[in-house]
Amino acid sequence: MKFMQTAQEEELRKRQAQEQLRHIEDMQWIVPGFEAEVQEAEAVKDGSSAESIGLPPPLRLYRRSYKGFNPVVEQWVKEQLRKHADALQTAEAQDQAAALRAMKQRRVRA
Repeated sequence: MKFMQTAQEEELRKRQAQEQLRHIEDMQWIVPGFEAEVQEAEAVKDGSSAESIGLPPPLRLYRRSYKGFNPVVEQWVKEQLRKHADALQTAEAQDQAAALRAMKQRRVRA
């Protein structure tokens, strides 16, 4: 009989989880006329706006070293910072090149 109780308890837990998800979905409402702002806020939250422009994602360093205690981690952090700076410079150069190409195309058409 105990297996029947555990099955009923599991079914009850599943129903409660579904009800909680439904409650969360109901809480997310959008006022008419503000759809564009909501999409922009969601894009910022997801981080997709930076990627769509061509910028690298923000740098996240999880491991830390305190006052030179772990030189391997400190070296890794320096490498990651350098790689991120290089990626930012590359993205900026590509953005500038695209802007220059667009300006040239506009001049050629005119």
